[in-house]
Amino acid sequence: MDANSVVISLVLNGWKAKVGCQEVVFSNVDQLCSELKLYLTDPPSTQKRYLSEAVNSRWTAGPQVPEAPRPAREDERIRMARDNDCAAQSQEANPNRLVAGRGV
Repeated sequence: MDANSVVISLVLNGWKAKVGCQEVVFSNVDQLCSELKLYLTDPPSTQKRYLSEAVNSRWTAGPQVPEAPRPAREDERIRMARDNDCAAQSQEANPNRLVAGRGV
C-alpha cells in the first residue's frame, strides 16, 4: 500500500495533517514530525494504528450498513413521468428512431 498525499495546515492551536480523507490535529510540532516519519516509513501500520485508536472509532468501526433506498421525491417523479411521456410521443412520431431503452 502506498502512502496517500499529506497536506499540513496551520490551525489555531497547532497543525492539521490531512492524509487521504482523514484529518489529524497535532499541538506539538515534534509529535507531528515523528508521526509523519512513521507514516511515510510504514503507511499501512500507521493507518491501522490511527484508525484503531481514533477517539470516534466506536462510531466508525465495524461493518458498514448500506442505506435503504429512498423514495423518489415528488418533483423527480413528475420529471420522470414527463420524460417518459416525451419519449413515448417522440417514438410515436418517428417509430424508426431509437429512444433510450427502446428498440426499433
